[in-house]
Amino acid sequence: MKRLMVRLQGPALCAAAAVLAGVAAPSAAAAAVAHPPAHQHHREATVLYTGQAHIDPLGGMQISGLYASLNDANGNPVVGRLIQFYAQDGTLLAMARTNADGKVYTTAPANIGTQAVSNILAGGYAVFHGDDHYTASNGSFGISPVGTAKFGFY
Repeated sequence: MKRLMVRLQGPALCAAAAVLAGVAAPSAAAAAVAHPPAHQHHREATVLYTGQAHIDPLGGMQISGLYASLNDANGNPVVGRLIQFYAQDGTLLAMARTNADGKVYTTAPANIGTQAVSNILAGGYAVFHGDDHYTASNGSFGISPVGTAKFGFY
């Protein structure tokens, strides 16, 4: 005859003790609710700041000045995280990782698809999707035209 020995620790020990004492029904879900995984305790909130971008309709539809700054709740830069920039209709414009200062400076390639200029001028949003250490955050930005001809007297 073989014996099975199980060592219970943490939430499993609490749940097993409660079941043996007749206090609670065995439930992995109850144990999980009472004691969430350790990685959830340490996720830090983030804030994503964005800046005004620009497009030159006469210069190849290049979007320049895509900027974002990712910080934790204490204002410290969050380094090496992927930031994605989207047009308001959800079209991915560009993506880049934050630098040592938690900042991203990038441009959208000239081949941004069949977007109408008015669609692009509606602005966009930047997203950090979060990870095991930091929560997700996002911010919106405007896109203004530059390089257009000006008429009138100045």
